[in-house]
Amino acid sequence: MRMPLPFPFRLLPLWLALCLAAPAQADCGAAATPEATRWPADVVRGVEAFLRQHPDDPQGQRLRSERAGAELAMQALQRRDVRLHRSAFCADGDALQDELHRAARGDREAAHRLARHYRGLPGEQNRYEGWLQFAAALGHEGASYELALHYRRTGQPIYAAMYEARAVERGFVVPVALDNVRK
Repeated sequence: MRMPLPFPFRLLPLWLALCLAAPAQADCGAAATPEATRWPADVVRGVEAFLRQHPDDPQGQRLRSERAGAELAMQALQRRDVRLHRSAFCADGDALQDELHRAARGDREAAHRLARHYRGLPGEQNRYEGWLQFAAALGHEGASYELALHYRRTGQPIYAAMYEARAVERGFVVPVALDNVRK
């Protein structure tokens, strides 16, 4: 009779599959563990490799959900209006690791929080804009409107109108602009 492995050891095959499927993860300088796999294409490959080896694993449903989210993230990254590269999914320090992990799996809230992290940081304007574009492509209405405001501030009215319309389409209620004169 085969005994089930204790919890940490049950995930060993998943960890191995992700390590083998994601050789480029070393670009981030992190260990290639399931927790460190942050590029959406690597997540998809790792999950598919694991599911091929272990089709009846109890973690299968959760992994299929992660794969679906990573596929959405891959589609968003392939859009022409999203300028976010693989290096954006690598971060120094532990503060952003969880957010990067979630964003790679299609979490639009995490992508928006990452954009807000980079807002106003010197030399990180492109990364701020890229994360906003990514969050907007994933369907975050607040990120779409924030991107519209960003484009309005930087003198790009066509992009501002496009992202404001996208935010309104998704249900964002645009605040009414107040004039500077009170009666």
